Amino acid sequence: METVTTIGGAILSVSLKALFDKLASHDLLQYARQEKVLAEIEKWESMLRKIYAVLDDAEEKQLTNQLVKIWVSELRDLAYDVEDVLDEFATEALRRRLVVKPLAITNKVKKSIPTCFGVNPRTVKFNSKLLSKMEEITARLEKITAGKHDLDLRESTGRRSNRVRKDSPQRHWGTRKQNHSQTRNQGVSLMMGNVLAYPLKELSDDDCLAVFAQHALGAKNFDAHSKLEEIGKKIAKRCQGLPLAAKALGGLLRGKLDCNVWKEVLNSKIWDLPEEKNVILPALRLSYHHLPSHLKRCFASCAVFPKDYKFDKKELVLLWMAEGFLRQPNEMKPIEDLGHEYFHDLLSRSFFQQSSNKDTCLMHDLIRNLARSVNE
Repeated sequence: METVTTIGGAILSVSLKALFDKLASHDLLQYARQEKVLAEIEKWESMLRKIYAVLDDAEEKQLTNQLVKIWVSELRDLAYDVEDVLDEFATEALRRRLVVKPLAITNKVKKSIPTCFGVNPRTVKFNSKLLSKMEEITARLEKITAGKHDLDLRESTGRRSNRVRKDSPQRHWGTRKQNHSQTRNQGVSLMMGNVLAYPLKELSDDDCLAVFAQHALGAKNFDAHSKLEEIGKKIAKRCQGLPLAAKALGGLLRGKLDCNVWKEVLNSKIWDLPEEKNVILPALRLSYHHLPSHLKRCFASCAVFPKDYKFDKKELVLLWMAEGFLRQPNEMKPIEDLGHEYFHDLLSRSFFQQSSNKDTCLMHDLIRNLARSVNE
């Protein structure tokens, strides 16, 4: 099963989406119907979708609320167990198909089986064991579903909904198709050196704002977007003069011109975390928090790279392919092309940066620390 971290909505959402794919499997539904447990399976899916809808809120609240962190941990364990049961379903369904085919060679043999052998004791034992597991999982699901209300976990109004496919990679690229070319080219060019190279020392407020605006709006000022200027200044101020923070938050907000989205970033509770609980820069944690789930797992996989490790796009995309991170339901484009898009998206958001060798990239030490923290 895929790695799930205590960060909650990050990698956990990917695991839940994998469960939704299994729950929609034709073979599973047919087997569940035969075993008269279809209603229970449908109940699982309904509860899991309601839980999935609040993962964003849980991800943020668990940083300051120990009870939410425990809730996320219990959900993580439950996701493992649900997948195990669904795998047992698939294995038993396959076993029965393999048994039935030889028995159907002749009508004589086929008809003699019930009288010769009666009910298969293995099947009875399996069903009894499986039903017991299902009852336990249903009880745990009900407890976790009730817990989300007790903890006041709220559905995301933007990035997630009960309709999971809305968060698929196709949606993220499809809805931005009209400005994807200019955004992608702009983002890559920014990282390739078309923006002034600022030293690592703290920037002045004006310079920090210019870096933030350049990455968010493609210009060093707010002349074309005056309604965002005041909010932008407050966000830039929170970067504390750090160029990496300004770039990351600018990349987060690139192409998003809705004042409410900018206010959501400005007013995030992540800024208010106690210093001892926030060893990762709040600006970087926020940038990660707002990544779509398919980019979160791709980024998190980079935690394995050693310090100052230089990697190229092809190498990383092949790693993602091998790990099964580049799934798309409709196979609308070659899987490698999808990986290249993910890579450029992370590059444009400053999670990767160009190395001195233009053919390779690396991660800033602070970004690498972020990747390691989400895998702890």
